[in-house]
Amino acid sequence: MPELLSTDVRLQQEPEIFAGPYVEGEIPEPIVVQFFQNDGVTVINLTGYTVNLVIKDKTKADAQGTTLVGDLADAANGKARYTWVDGDLDTPAEYVATMWVGNGTVRLASKLIEFTVYTSEVTIPSI
Repeated sequence: MPELLSTDVRLQQEPEIFAGPYVEGEIPEPIVVQFFQNDGVTVINLTGYTVNLVIKDKTKADAQGTTLVGDLADAANGKARYTWVDGDLDTPAEYVATMWVGNGTVRLASKLIEFTVYTSEVTIPSI
């Protein structure tokens, strides 16, 4: 199971979060991102926020990417989540993604999330 991916959208020095690698056909554990206030310690209460994960194949010119609807893993503790579903990781490629949270007034983005989906060398089982 991947570790919790924690992010302070304004203060942390590291520009990226790395997830995976994955193999086409996988349905891995959810990606969870925690959002903090500017002090880097106090979490942002996300109660009432909407969550989206926007993913994009790094090799394609489409700047928009694909928006996937996430949810709140623990709103009071600033945790947003995207739970992978069948079909999300069916195309081998190198991807970038950003977790977005917003409430109509405030909109925040995580650090850039990078992951690779590799081609499966065997038949993907239906388990």
